[in-house]
Amino acid sequence: MIKLANYNITKQIYTGTKSTVYRGVNTINQEPVVIKLLNKQYPTFSELLQFRHQYTITKNLNLPGIAKPLSLEKYGNGYALIMEDIGAISLKMYLTNRKLNLQNFLELAISIVEILEDLYHHQIIHKDIKPSNIIINPDTKNVKLIDFSISTLLPRETQEIIYPNVMEGTLPYMSPEQTGRMNRGIDYRSDFYSLGITFYEMLTNQLPFSSNDPIELIYFHLAKEPTPPTDLKREIPLMVSDIIMKMVAKNAEKRYQNVLGLKHDLKNCLKSWQKTENIPLFELGKQDIPAHFSIPEKLYGRQGEVQSLLDAFERVTAGDSEIILVAGFSGIGKTAVINEVHKPIVRQRGYFIKGKFDQFQNNIPFSAFVQAFRDLMGQLLSETENKLQRWKSKILSELGENGQVIIEVIPELQYIISPQPAVEELSGNAAKNRFNLLFLKFIKIFATQEHPLVIFLDDLQWADTGSLKLIQLLMSDQNSQNLLLIGAYRDNEVNSTHPLILTLEEIVKDSAIINTITLKPLELISDLNPLVADTFHCPQEIALPFAKLLDQKTKGNPFFITQFLKVLHQEELITFNYKAGYWEYDIAQVKLLSLTNDVVEFMAARLQKLSSETQEVMKLAACIGNKFDLETLAIISEKYVVETANNLWQALEEGLILPLTEAYKFYISQDSIKLKTFNKRGTDAIYKFLHDRIQQAAYLLIPEEQKQATHLKIGKLLLENIPETERQDKIFNIVNQLNYGVELIDNATEREQLAELNLIAGKKAKASTGYNVAVDYLNTGLELLTDNSWETNYELTLDMYVQAAEMKYLIGEYDQMEKLAEVVCQKAKSLLDKVPVYMTKIKSEIGQHGIVKGIDLAIIVIKDLGLELSPISEEAELFAAIEEFQSFMSDRSIEDLKQLPKMTNPEKLALIELLELIGAAAFVLGSPLWPSIVFAMVTLSMEWGNTPVSAYGYSCYGILLWRKGEIKAASEFSEVTSRLFECFGGDTLRGITVVNIHLRHWKEHLGKTLPLFLECYSLALSRGDFEFASYNIFFHSFHSYCIGSELTEVSLKLNKAIDAVLQIKQEVPLIWLQMNQQTILNLSDRSENTCLLIGEAFNETKTQPQEELGLIYLYSYKLYLYYLFGDYQESLKFCLAGQAYLNLGSSHYSLVLFYFYGSLIRLALYNEGSEEEQQQWLEQVISNQKQMKIWADDAPMNFSHKFHLVEAEKHRVFHNYVKAIELYEQAIAEARENEYIQEVALANELAAKFYLDWNKETIGQAYLIKAYYAYAQWGAVAKLKHLKKCYGDILQPIRQRKLSFTGSLTSETVADTTSDTALVLDFYSLIKANQAISGEIKLENLLSVLMRVTLENAGAKKGYLILPQRENLVIEAEAIINNNLEGKLQLKAKQSIPIDSTNKLSNSLVYYVARTQQTVVLDDATNEPKFAADTYIQKYQPKSILCIPIINLSKFIGILYLENNLTVGAFTRDRLEVLKFITTQAAFSLENARLYETLSIAKDQLEEYSHTLEDKVKKRTEELNENNIYLSETIKKLQSTQAQLIQTEKMSSLGQMVAGIAHEINNPNNFIYGNINHAIEYSKDLLNLINLYQEEYPNPTSKIEEIAEKIDLNFLTEDLQKLLSSIKIGAERIKNIVLSLRNFSRLDESDMKPVNLHEGIDSTILILQNKLNYQIGRLEIKVVKNYAVLPLVNCYASQLNQVFMNILSNAIDALEEMRKNDGELEQPTIIISTEITKNQTVEIKIANNGPNISKENQKKIFDPFFTTKPVGKGTGLGLSISYSIVVEKHKGKLTCNSSLGKGVEFVIDLPFNL
Repeated sequence: MIKLANYNITKQIYTGTKSTVYRGVNTINQEPVVIKLLNKQYPTFSELLQFRHQYTITKNLNLPGIAKPLSLEKYGNGYALIMEDIGAISLKMYLTNRKLNLQNFLELAISIVEILEDLYHHQIIHKDIKPSNIIINPDTKNVKLIDFSISTLLPRETQEIIYPNVMEGTLPYMSPEQTGRMNRGIDYRSDFYSLGITFYEMLTNQLPFSSNDPIELIYFHLAKEPTPPTDLKREIPLMVSDIIMKMVAKNAEKRYQNVLGLKHDLKNCLKSWQKTENIPLFELGKQDIPAHFSIPEKLYGRQGEVQSLLDAFERVTAGDSEIILVAGFSGIGKTAVINEVHKPIVRQRGYFIKGKFDQFQNNIPFSAFVQAFRDLMGQLLSETENKLQRWKSKILSELGENGQVIIEVIPELQYIISPQPAVEELSGNAAKNRFNLLFLKFIKIFATQEHPLVIFLDDLQWADTGSLKLIQLLMSDQNSQNLLLIGAYRDNEVNSTHPLILTLEEIVKDSAIINTITLKPLELISDLNPLVADTFHCPQEIALPFAKLLDQKTKGNPFFITQFLKVLHQEELITFNYKAGYWEYDIAQVKLLSLTNDVVEFMAARLQKLSSETQEVMKLAACIGNKFDLETLAIISEKYVVETANNLWQALEEGLILPLTEAYKFYISQDSIKLKTFNKRGTDAIYKFLHDRIQQAAYLLIPEEQKQATHLKIGKLLLENIPETERQDKIFNIVNQLNYGVELIDNATEREQLAELNLIAGKKAKASTGYNVAVDYLNTGLELLTDNSWETNYELTLDMYVQAAEMKYLIGEYDQMEKLAEVVCQKAKSLLDKVPVYMTKIKSEIGQHGIVKGIDLAIIVIKDLGLELSPISEEAELFAAIEEFQSFMSDRSIEDLKQLPKMTNPEKLALIELLELIGAAAFVLGSPLWPSIVFAMVTLSMEWGNTPVSAYGYSCYGILLWRKGEIKAASEFSEVTSRLFECFGGDTLRGITVVNIHLRHWKEHLGKTLPLFLECYSLALSRGDFEFASYNIFFHSFHSYCIGSELTEVSLKLNKAIDAVLQIKQEVPLIWLQMNQQTILNLSDRSENTCLLIGEAFNETKTQPQEELGLIYLYSYKLYLYYLFGDYQESLKFCLAGQAYLNLGSSHYSLVLFYFYGSLIRLALYNEGSEEEQQQWLEQVISNQKQMKIWADDAPMNFSHKFHLVEAEKHRVFHNYVKAIELYEQAIAEARENEYIQEVALANELAAKFYLDWNKETIGQAYLIKAYYAYAQWGAVAKLKHLKKCYGDILQPIRQRKLSFTGSLTSETVADTTSDTALVLDFYSLIKANQAISGEIKLENLLSVLMRVTLENAGAKKGYLILPQRENLVIEAEAIINNNLEGKLQLKAKQSIPIDSTNKLSNSLVYYVARTQQTVVLDDATNEPKFAADTYIQKYQPKSILCIPIINLSKFIGILYLENNLTVGAFTRDRLEVLKFITTQAAFSLENARLYETLSIAKDQLEEYSHTLEDKVKKRTEELNENNIYLSETIKKLQSTQAQLIQTEKMSSLGQMVAGIAHEINNPNNFIYGNINHAIEYSKDLLNLINLYQEEYPNPTSKIEEIAEKIDLNFLTEDLQKLLSSIKIGAERIKNIVLSLRNFSRLDESDMKPVNLHEGIDSTILILQNKLNYQIGRLEIKVVKNYAVLPLVNCYASQLNQVFMNILSNAIDALEEMRKNDGELEQPTIIISTEITKNQTVEIKIANNGPNISKENQKKIFDPFFTTKPVGKGTGLGLSISYSIVVEKHKGKLTCNSSLGKGVEFVIDLPFNL
């Protein structure tokens, strides 16, 4: 229990989240008291303020309905509020124990209303009426109101938008306007709403709106109508229900306007009920006379404009980003219209933040953005700790290590992400780029699909240039989503040359859409007259004369109208006519009143009627700005804070000044207890002017001649009173005031001090990239410097001039920059002091006049610093210089360079930074000074230590070493750069980028550069170095293309890269990227001419790179395309053109392309050239190859295959075929090993050409097909078409092959036999998909993999795998791409959800596919008549649906259901083909996985039973035995199934092997068979010739006779013909065997199709011929064929061949014993008969005269594993599998007949058509 002096605590009566209430006794006077304490040990300022406020506001009230406060005591770190104790409990507690009857309710309600009546007489709005804040004595029924902690004495308050969890009041009882999202002020009618909710709960025992989500609850208050109480409880009279419904109306104008009117209606009900227990209908509000003159806050005449805003927000919630402007005169109602968007924002859970540019603070950079996000940060800080941590993670994830950049402008951010480390100070555009990029990222954090962001920027006509630029970047960002930027400006204050208009024109140029709403004055009849009528509560015809006068005076300006009406009411020219029941006016008196038509003068006159103290404080506030804080106002008023607050109070009461925080309440009472010191955040009382016109009017009250003096005084007071620790944060406010009065400052010291302050402000503006603002401050600072400031204050003057020169350069005022720089060059004391302006001048020269002038200026400065650079033009001179430099470095190892200390000497640092500044420029220019620059940078680093700039020097020195051929040494220096990258991080960005572009590929695989390019790209962006960011993203794309990455994938990445580079406006790399993209589009067959870079990405006839490096890339693309498509002459032209610039591209990878393809082009043209050309070309090839060999030795992974391919081509040209064959193979193997797929394709193509030219068509065809598939894998569709055009006949096997691979997938086959695009897109994905699916055996894993692979290949957003389970269809796996999780794939497997029990998919479509087993594709499901009635399609309106059956060998396995709810026609034919292939593999894998799962379950069950406890074993022995028997049978079946699968797989493998052997035999046999006839003819001709010689020359020479005798010419002549005939016979036999083997294997006929069964039987016999023939000790087995004429039978041919093989093999084995008894028994015979039966089936009988099979064995003959053969001779599976094939697969019959002495006969009975 607590201890409080002078009080005894007796009982705790209430505990809440913030406070606890006790009963006690005052020990001094023994009076009972109630004591209220705060729960927190360390309460916040806001909590203490509210606690104290409820005492302050009620202590002087002597009202019977208020719980009287007795005292406010100190307690711990807070207060104890002591109140009278009337023995009451809260109404909430009172109602829990009893039920009110209607009379009790009405009496209680009237009592509460009477309390409100007393409050309103004292101008108090409670703002938190609810059952907990109403107390009642259970015995006396005495009612009182408590807890005035958030009450207000102001007649009207404006609620700013804040988070629900820090919102004042209790959300379930809160009025719509109190949420801050209603575009309405809070007045006494807000309490009527809360009381109406309370009455609703009292009668119905429930709240009208209930939700655990605060945002949803707010939306209900704003937009949802409550259910009338009488509808919930019929016993509630209609009139009572209507009273409550009137109280809870959304708009205050529709509620009761006077507490007396409410009280009257309640009493009327009570009176009727007491009399008759019935309440007749009566008119509500008959006595509801308006208590106050109130102007309706609804919008008049703005419905269309509001709708335009709402439509814009709807587009934004759908994912767009856009800017919408609201233009109009001041006071025309722009802000009021914009605030109407609050309601849909709440509905969509969006964020609304706003900022305002100020006419007196327009030189504060980004002021409106900063206001908006400072408010948002304040809202986030009120979140729970978990949510705040999530925000912290998001923000840090986006900002990385650069969080401090944003903290500099939004200090509140540090309370969320904690103070961040200082970031490197960047100069110039780099800093600006970094800030803009980070701020855009920061904004995007809060603009999401779940939480769209609306930013309202008011008074854009006063926006600074930095803010305008940020708006331009924000709206030009193509990746921006869910962002609505609303800007308001006064269109009468801007002209066509105003910065705002110019910025908007630039935004439009960037293809952004700007919608502008221009607000016009209110129309008299349709708008103004209804407003007057509603205000006066009179008919419109009565209001019209006054409305006309009002229109004449105010010109229809809503703000002026409102203020005009208020003044007339104050002047008592508008009075209430109680008899008529409305407000009336004296129009004659109004006309006599001399009121100006100028709104500012009008408001100034109104302000002059306030007290002089209030006028003075308002004038000073106007000098600060539209928004101001009390502490600052007190400083410049030279009064205490409390006195200043009291002086301001009258303006608050009049509604001219609005409090923005509750802290103003602290100053209501002067005798208040002082609070302890609190953190400044959240404790300041902040105010704003109701409208700019009021601020202007207050400012107008200051005489013109006193304004400068006033500002000057304000500035001095701020400077004197703001501590130095806080001065930096408020520097703009201080300096702005002083600068207004600068002309009045004569004192030299003060002027110098102000100059220094302007320098600080300029630097702060520069840090936030407000360069134009910085220039203004620096210009003022320069003007304040004295003529001799260079002598009297050198450091300040130098800094001012250096900063001003840089700022002038950054905003493009080059002439002014030159003048300032010239002054520095003349006045600076040392060269080192001049270096910063020299660097600015050098940048200016490079930017304006070209690289040469910039380098020339730098050389002069460098020379003055003691270093003279000498040009090195010749290669020999360069190599000599390198050797000399190596000698100089000989005593330093690479490790020594890595360990050098940091450079600290200022002169050397300046020198090396100058060298880096011109280094890149000199390299691009090809300047002979570049080597000297590099030598100098490395020398400085070696002698004075390393600096981040050293990394650039080391990497460039590596390039020089590479040029000299010292690749190993170059690689070592790249390691030094990498080490510096580790040490200095992003500061070495340029150096590490150079290494990645120029050096790594000479030692490592080119693909290894890709990750670092992406890292450096991100790093460069974060540092604002857009130039190097764009270089990195280009080379990432270019190297991806060069290593043979799939073209479609590269193209998609290039699209993103192009968008990114467009965004950062880097024109040169943009052209490089576009050329690369167009090259890929050409290769992908997306251009009209494959060799011209003209298409959707680039047009070479309109755009050409101007720089030499760009030309190198252009020529490399062109030479490749012309070469690839066979135009070698054109290719050679571009090769020669590019070689002229190769010195510049030197160590780029592009150099390799000119060497490689340059050699291939020349060799392709070699046979067409003249002798002179051939000589030149050959010399060039040899030279290229010499260099390529060097590169290949150092980096074989990149260059070896290129070298060997050129060598192969060279040997082809010189007809060294054997060597060429070897080299082609080597090149292909190396290219494949290193994954250069495009060069695998090229090597195969060149090898094919080689073989085709050699007339080796079969071999050439094989290589050409490999080339075709490699190009397809790369994605080069245009090349595929080119190959088919050139080699159509040779590629016929591919053209005939169906891409679909559907097999027996469905009854529908999509056959697109010429779809190259499908082949290209899907070939690689098919391989990956097949590997992924076939690699899983566990069912759950398989289901997940299958769904992932399917969605990846289908482009679907969700998918389901549906499998049959008993007689139902169930969802077994689910995959959904979740956009809320950044597009992550969510997988669920093994669900077994019946489709009838869920509404996740179209059930009717699934059943249709299951029953028809046909694939169904719905391009637009909502427009498909067949399924229009499907409830799922009607409800969810999906776009594309694909439903495909999974079938394996005619067996239905399941269904794959895919859906894309965003795109119509998502499932193209190409995708369907891929999916059919995937489902084919899936069918087989699913069967295996099910088998595996069944085995696993069986195994688990056995293990479970084997581990059963001993005592249970005895009791369940019988049950276990039954289970074991069942399981044993199951295992046997499973083993049988598994063995059958194995056997099937073996037969499949055998078929493949047989087909392979047949193919291999067939090729050489074709050579023999094809040439034998020729050989016979040739031999005959030769023999005839010999005979002719013998006839013509009968007397041969002795030498001829000797040889003839030796070779036995006569025998040779006779035997040669016999020999050739034998060869021909043998070849024919081989041909027949091959044909049989191919017929037997039938690998291409896995589908069921019509087949000649006799061919299958004959093929089988031929394969078994060796076993049938006579052998020593064995008789020949005779085969008798009795074939009938059979039709073609529809069957699985290869499987029936397997049946024939099994039966015939068994027959031969059975006849083995007979064969051993040669001659003793009858001849072993097999008889094969076929016939057509009466039942229209085909019957095949295979009989043998071997041993019979017993009746007992005949019953088991088809059982798995049953065999009569000896152990090891058979598996017992052959006939089992045969039975399965015939009976299950073919719906036929297989029987065995055998009796003693008659052998065995197998009968196969097959239907014609299955």
